[in-house]
Parts: sequence; C-alpha cells; structure tokens
Amino acid sequence: MCSPNSMRRIEWFGRGPNECYPDRKTAAMMGRYVTSVDDMHVPYIIPGENSGRSDVSWMALRCATSASNLGKYDAATAATLPEKLHSWTLGPGVVFAINNSEKALITVQRHSLNSLEKAVHTHELDVLDNVKESFVHVHIDHVHMGVGGDDSWTPSVHPEFTIQTGREMTFGITIVALPREGDPFEVYQHLQRQGLLQDGYSDCH
Repeated sequence: MCSPNSMRRIEWFGRGPNECYPDRKTAAMMGRYVTSVDDMHVPYIIPGENSGRSDVSWMALRCATSASNLGKYDAATAATLPEKLHSWTLGPGVVFAINNSEKALITVQRHSLNSLEKAVHTHELDVLDNVKESFVHVHIDHVHMGVGGDDSWTPSVHPEFTIQTGREMTFGITIVALPREGDPFEVYQHLQRQGLLQDGYSDCH
C-alpha cells in the first residue's frame, strides 16, 4: 500500500533496530523502535528489496514536520524514549495492528519494488521514484522467505525459511487513526482489550 509522502516517521514493536529477515534475525532484539522512513532504507551497492523488520506486532506511520529532529534509537536507550519522542514535531498518523496476536514482517521506504528491481545503482532510485513527490511504500507480510547468503553463487535459502505451497493461510490487519501526539502502543493495547484484533470482528473501527 502507499501512504502520503508526509508520513516521515515510523515506530514499531518487533525486532530491530536494523534490517532483519526470518533467517537473519538472531541479533535483532525485540523492542520498541522509532526512526525516519529515510533511515529505513539500506543502500546496497546493487539496489534490491531491503529494510525489512521481523516479528512485528504493530507499527505506526505518522507525519513529522521537523526533519532536523528525526533520529534513530533502539531498546538500549528505552529509558529516554519519552524525551526522544517529544523531540519530534508530530502530526497525525495511522496504526497498523496485526490480528490474533500474530507477527508480520514490515517494509517501509520511499522506493517502490519496481524501482528497486530496475535500478543498477543507488543514485538511480531517486530519479525512478521522483522521491520529492512520491509516496511512502508500505508492505506488511504474513510470511516472507529468507534471504539466504551462506555463499554468493548458489540459491542458499534453507528449506525451513522458504514458503511452502499447498496450504491455506489467513492473515488480518486492523488499521486505525492515530491522533496528533497519540501513543500507538496505547492504541494497540486498547484494541486488544476491546477484542478488536480477532478475525471475524465485523463492526467498523
């Protein structure tokens, strides 16, 4: 899905703070993280899909009007979380909550998958996407294949990190508005307490 370019700040509860995938996540600690959409991008020499964060139960994407205050921190600095949150000039946003206490792999960045596949060099991405006028691209995956990497010349994703076909899977996401300076974790807890993160809930919310 696509969000407005003004959605510049992302926060999530899951593994982080850096990029991690199903077969490359042992060193990524569970915690509450926040960063800018720009800092999610990993500038590989040859562009490709990147910036995934694994085992995410909720994430929030919101407007931030002061780019100079955008910063990155992780669970090691959790004690200063409230102070750092207030260093941002916050706007409204949205919370994406994963239903049924499941986890997802999220990817949020300014570049489309199409551009990442076409570009040969990193500098080509901004031209392909016209970044100043483009959208923020949001992907929330129920399952995601590993990236492999045991060596650089053969397909090396281990069988347990591939996606098996022939089985039925269901996956639900609840999307709610986040008011200016609202706490996405409190929104997530409210949804849980009200039983709104169960598949089959039919009211509009």
